[in-house]
Amino acid sequence: MPETAPEKLTAWHAGLGLATPAEVAAVGGRVRRLTRDLPQFESVWVDALAQAGVLTRYQAAEINAGRGAGLRVGPFCLADTCRWPEYGRGFRARRIGADEIVRLTVFEPPQRDRTAMAAQLEALADRGRQLV
Repeated sequence: MPETAPEKLTAWHAGLGLATPAEVAAVGGRVRRLTRDLPQFESVWVDALAQAGVLTRYQAAEINAGRGAGLRVGPFCLADTCRWPEYGRGFRARRIGADEIVRLTVFEPPQRDRTAMAAQLEALADRGRQLV
């Protein structure tokens, strides 16, 4: 069996700043040991990256559940959940392309309020541009 990660997986990890192509390639031996004679599914590569400490358990679980695209929030990549704060979903995150670690809170307004909130944010942004 080949020890080459699927190209899509390698490109995706590099795009999110989760793992470099070299880090993905480096777990090839681990993938071979995990699969033996079985096919090397993407989920096995993800598990191998988590075992090697390249991905967090949270990231691996989200990717394997098909929610990997949700790990990117603006210029940040979510690393783990935090119990804090109580009023939103809290995460430990890393700025993509940098070593900066932040605590990030994600708020999701109720569907009925999103249009009004978007208009208010646009008005606030307009006021901010007038100040400069």
